[in-house]
Amino acid sequence: MLVPSVASATAQFYPIGNTPAISLTRAVPQGRDANILLAGCGDARNILFTAYMQEKSCPRKLDITCCDTEPSILARNIVLFSFIIDHGDDLDSSSLWNMYYHLYLDGSDMECLSSQSKKLVASSENLEAWKSGVYGSILPFSDEGTLDDIRAVWLKYAAASTEPDSAQRDAFQSHLKRSLADMALQFRSKENELPFVTTAMRSAAPILTAKQEDVVQEYKHFWKHGTIGFDAPSIPNPMIAASLSEQVALHYGTNPILGFHLATGYAPLAEASPLRPEYRHEKFKAVASAKAQFKAWLIACSALFKARHLVVRFASADVFAFCHTLQHQDSSAGWYRRQFDSRVLELNVEPGVPRVFDVIDTSNLADHVGTLNLLVSLIPLLAPQPWATLSTETLLKGSSSSDQEILDNLLCGHAPTVSLLLGVSPVEYWTNATAVSTLQEIMLGLSAFKTGPTQVHSRISWKHNGSLSGTHASIRVEIQPQELAAIVFQMYLKMFAHENPMAMLTLSGPGSSQYGPTSVFTHFHRGSLMALLKFLGKSTLVADIAEICMELDKMILADKTLVFSSQHAQERGSLFHVHNLFSPDWLRSAIRRSPSAGPFAAWSEIPEVVAVTLVIPRAEVSRLYTSSPEARLSAPTFMGSLRSSPTAASQWHNTFGDVHLNFGTVSTSGLATEDGFCVHVDQDENGWSSNAPLIASFYVPAGALQAEPKSALIGLEVQAREVSQKRGVKSTSARLNFKESLFTIFMIASGLQGGQTGLFAIDHPDRGGIHMLLFVSAFRLDGAASSIVLDAAILPLTVSIITSGDVGDFLMTLRTLEICSITVDDDELVLWKRALPALAERGRSWSHKKSCEYVKSGKIPLSVEPGESVLCSCGVGRFPDSFVGVPYWEQGAKHATRIAISPTFAVSFVEDVFDFDRFRSLASNEDVPAKERCSNCRATEAKGTGGPLKKCSRCQTAKYCSAECQKKDWRVHRGECAPKLQ
Repeated sequence: MLVPSVASATAQFYPIGNTPAISLTRAVPQGRDANILLAGCGDARNILFTAYMQEKSCPRKLDITCCDTEPSILARNIVLFSFIIDHGDDLDSSSLWNMYYHLYLDGSDMECLSSQSKKLVASSENLEAWKSGVYGSILPFSDEGTLDDIRAVWLKYAAASTEPDSAQRDAFQSHLKRSLADMALQFRSKENELPFVTTAMRSAAPILTAKQEDVVQEYKHFWKHGTIGFDAPSIPNPMIAASLSEQVALHYGTNPILGFHLATGYAPLAEASPLRPEYRHEKFKAVASAKAQFKAWLIACSALFKARHLVVRFASADVFAFCHTLQHQDSSAGWYRRQFDSRVLELNVEPGVPRVFDVIDTSNLADHVGTLNLLVSLIPLLAPQPWATLSTETLLKGSSSSDQEILDNLLCGHAPTVSLLLGVSPVEYWTNATAVSTLQEIMLGLSAFKTGPTQVHSRISWKHNGSLSGTHASIRVEIQPQELAAIVFQMYLKMFAHENPMAMLTLSGPGSSQYGPTSVFTHFHRGSLMALLKFLGKSTLVADIAEICMELDKMILADKTLVFSSQHAQERGSLFHVHNLFSPDWLRSAIRRSPSAGPFAAWSEIPEVVAVTLVIPRAEVSRLYTSSPEARLSAPTFMGSLRSSPTAASQWHNTFGDVHLNFGTVSTSGLATEDGFCVHVDQDENGWSSNAPLIASFYVPAGALQAEPKSALIGLEVQAREVSQKRGVKSTSARLNFKESLFTIFMIASGLQGGQTGLFAIDHPDRGGIHMLLFVSAFRLDGAASSIVLDAAILPLTVSIITSGDVGDFLMTLRTLEICSITVDDDELVLWKRALPALAERGRSWSHKKSCEYVKSGKIPLSVEPGESVLCSCGVGRFPDSFVGVPYWEQGAKHATRIAISPTFAVSFVEDVFDFDRFRSLASNEDVPAKERCSNCRATEAKGTGGPLKKCSRCQTAKYCSAECQKKDWRVHRGECAPKLQ
């Protein structure tokens, strides 16, 4: 595996996602079939919501591969999907909700779950039986091992009692009580007292005024009663209970409603909205909202299954094992399935099974395994298409002094340089624009009452450099070996900064980056470095990767900042050799043939590197977790160790971070002095629940074992453990003006600032006046982006439209209506025209024609010149009935196109989006009142003279430091400026 070997005796079960669902196809053109990989898939919410978003869109086929290391997660999802397939139009969403989300069930729901589980068990006796069954073509398994893992979970479901059983219930309640006790240890709270969890605010966005108390009470009710309704069932739900044990606790954040867009429970939705909640049957508004969405999502998913437009595949394996096996283009790449599993992953190689993907989503795996490790493993699986996107999420805030350093920390180097070498770039970094709001993250940070950095939920979209640059060609960087080695060396220093004592002192503090020494776990060992080097050997134009590795090795040997680096020299050399990068001369020269050099000396061929297998008695392992209640929750990192004996004349010590762990017994075949000698590991299926010893394996140079063949010590070690733009990605005036224009449109259309109208004119007085008309139909919630969207129509006033004579009555009527004029300059007008195709794509439910002007011209937009067409004609005139209530709308609609407009937000890792220090100083009355500051730049005195601020002559309320600031602020201020009453 690419991450250090962490051995946690107590795991947490995450049956339910805690972030609002997203559409997996948001980056793929409508109507385009898509292969999707969910690496660390979690629950089914994103698949269900994607199906719902597909319901009114152009038909397409979706092939989704779900990879998760936890078989219980996949077993739950297949129960859900199989239930949808079996029941179709007769689906009981209420019963399915109870089975999927509640901790306790009544007799009816339990009978339903038991019946479904037994049906799945009967269909899964082996892989061939599953393939030939009713689910085989719709819910296929990636390999026999995945089926075995998931079937074992279904057997537990089927074996659970369908009647209230006191022993069964007592055991489940004991596990829940222990989960609460673990929370108390983690949060230093009173036992059985729930922590204050505010993440529902993220799910309720953008309606941040929603009653937080309502959600808090719902959370407490769920953990007290096991349901979120009025009923009090008593049978433990096997879909959750079967996965809990003395070693597995239910995660403290488990809450059924967090995966939904809760704003619909608090927003004044239209009467005809399909997501309008039914409050009368629910105790909490948020629950009614979530259940309405769940029902709508199930119906949409059922329709896709019925039309054979959705296939969901399953792989139970570590994300790195699965991805590198796919890269290998064969059934196996020799990777173990996961830690604590001795089975080698062998995938089914069948025609039609995707091996590259249009969309790769990693959930928040980056927090656990590191962004750089994920990119190295997943980029080769990203399809060579302009829409292909790899998405990462993180909830971590770095220890950096500013948000802009976060991306450097994630990539362990200068972000633009590393991105260039990797072949992908973060879209949000280069555009400093996203449709996803971060306001809810700011509110969460403020609600935590912390003085240090807070967690921020950030999404990053990675695309091929060629796609981002507009060339759509494969781009590989040509670089000299010495230069590439120097860049990788600097990355190496960041990857292993925890081995630098000075970095430990300077980087420690509240909040930690993914690479930093204050992380609970570091994300890298020397095997991670080898994976990076192998990747760069393919992604860049280098003549010889071996030359780069040799240069890098010299730099590492000469380095004195990482004080433990020398202890990893033997491991580094071994892994260079094992990964076929280059073989250091000393690996071969250190091997000896004399009888005193140990049993290897008699082998006909002595390999440069051998695997050492250690057996550690269970009692010695258990001591790490039994010294205190807190120790039971510890998660130490194990490292291999090879050191000289205490009496040796020359003292040395080598450590090895790439260790595979398992529980079981070891046997051997053949004699140690013969070539055919083998070590066999018999895995104990009960794992942490067993009394079996711990088995640890790692690679060691053969010569190192010959140094002291009888007295060297081999074992395991344990490790406890004002907005500025500093990147130079500066907003041009056009970008700033465009965002201000959007802000004005949203404020005026909503009536929150000044008068209200849904009609807007994009006006350039020096270039012929009005260039396009915008008609707002409705505000729509975009829960996935924690934002809102304007459902609107755009009518570009081209020469051909004006001279056609079709819109005369329509345009004359508009003169009598209230229209808000948005004044633009040359640059902003061009930006509007360049943005329109994307806005139209987001709002379309139609397919492009074969005669599409985009294809014929090879340009998008068609033109940015005055009076010329901007959009293709494929979507012209396609509107629902009564879309806009304007006289003669049918004339304008014939030439208009439907668009979806969302606010554009800055990106937190490009610029600081909120000044927490300023907020705290304001809250403490330590700052100048807002009314005594310039409304534009926040200055407290007049620019140049240092005198008092000047008031707006009209309203006498807003104040400015200069005429320039007043002019800049007019776009915003004009909507609220009113003459002061005398």
